[in-house]
Amino acid sequence: VPAPGSYRVFSKSAMSSAHGGDLRLPYMTRFTRARSGLAIGFHGIPLRGNGSPIQSDAELGQYRSAGCVRMNQQQAIVLWDWAPIGTPVVVLR
Repeated sequence: VPAPGSYRVFSKSAMSSAHGGDLRLPYMTRFTRARSGLAIGFHGIPLRGNGSPIQSDAELGQYRSAGCVRMNQQQAIVLWDWAPIGTPVVVLR
């Protein structure tokens, strides 16, 4: 989980892969890296290879990752469109 502090968006992709390519992360907006080197950011609910989401919108807000912020797909698109590279991100505890 990212430590509280100030970060900046450093990269974006409309579709990213996770877990060896088993999951796709739609509208990934990255703002920091975990100790492992993996990017942490905002993205839509991860999708399986067949395009089905791994959770429902109602399940958002439950702890399910090592740091990324999951959003419903429409909100992830809005953030991705709105936040250019360099946009400040503040993590609070």
